Amino acid sequence: MVQEEAEKEMKAAATLQELEDLRRKYMTKKGPVQRVMGQMRLLSPEDKPKLGKVSNVVKASLEETLKSSKAALENAAVEAEMEKDKVDLTLPGIQSGRHAPHGHRHPLSIMTELATDVFIDMGYSLVDGVEDAPEIENDYYCFEALNCPKDHPARDMQDTFYIEHEEGEEPLLLRTHTSSVQIRALERLKPPLAIVAPGRVFRRDTPDATHNPEFHQIEILNVQKSGELHLGHLKGTVDHFLKKMFGPDVKTRYRGSYFPFTEPSMEVDIWFKGKIDGKTTSFASPPRARPLQINRWMEVLGCGMVDPRVLEMAGVDPEEYSGFAAGFGVERFAMVLFGVQDLRNFWSSDMRFLEQFPADIQASGT
Repeated sequence: MVQEEAEKEMKAAATLQELEDLRRKYMTKKGPVQRVMGQMRLLSPEDKPKLGKVSNVVKASLEETLKSSKAALENAAVEAEMEKDKVDLTLPGIQSGRHAPHGHRHPLSIMTELATDVFIDMGYSLVDGVEDAPEIENDYYCFEALNCPKDHPARDMQDTFYIEHEEGEEPLLLRTHTSSVQIRALERLKPPLAIVAPGRVFRRDTPDATHNPEFHQIEILNVQKSGELHLGHLKGTVDHFLKKMFGPDVKTRYRGSYFPFTEPSMEVDIWFKGKIDGKTTSFASPPRARPLQINRWMEVLGCGMVDPRVLEMAGVDPEEYSGFAAGFGVERFAMVLFGVQDLRNFWSSDMRFLEQFPADIQASGT
């Protein structure tokens, strides 16, 4: 009987392709089931329903056999794949002990987290990611909205990486500072707000011991109702941060400066005298870090009160709100705190350098 023969072959199929061939053999228009049903036109009206009923039963049975056989073959294929990827749990484990290789967090990641956590503990909200803090920016957010005039040197092709674009397209660039996050945050969140924004920035510098075309910055912005924040709050915030990072006895100096997006603007220096090696300072340096001899004031960050024009560009009424901002380079802090004398070490991927930095390293003020 056709039904018995077809079901027997379907159940014996070893692959999905064999099963598909049997489906075409028995279930298509040229198959025996359809051929039998094609003979109905030759039968009398009384016999047609009988043949139709038998044909439908056979067809339904074959479809069910085909379905179950296909499911069984698919399950077998999955199990075979799992067996191929099976891990032998009886194999020797990863080498352990003193000489086993261990992964290490990058010193710049450690430094970014240490610094960011200080501001988060002060109530600042973290802002990062491609939507809220994109590294590819346009001229408006990177320069114009930050009160940088058209003839500002930072806009020069020699200082900024511009991305090639077709005529009529919006010019894009790699952001030169994390200050661009300020405008996006003011537009999206609306004041009052207090944010900290770490991230990569890019400038056309020649790599040497203190410069690199790609580096990291951390930006803070605090905007509140007018009268709630003044220069004293900015100084208090910066002093607290520097004491957390460099220890309670750190000496600071504020110098008047100029930034297009703050007024007044200041640069902040810290005083070091002696070696940074984990012994002459309160900072817990890596045990094998090279001592860094410092006996001078060192600039560490820039800050100031947000210029009213910047607030206006972000859609904020400067009569109703005011605030302050500050920013600093992560590499500069890491070089001082970790005793690193050449910036290029951070980008070398040299395990002899990276393995000096344990994951549980702490800043001196924590």
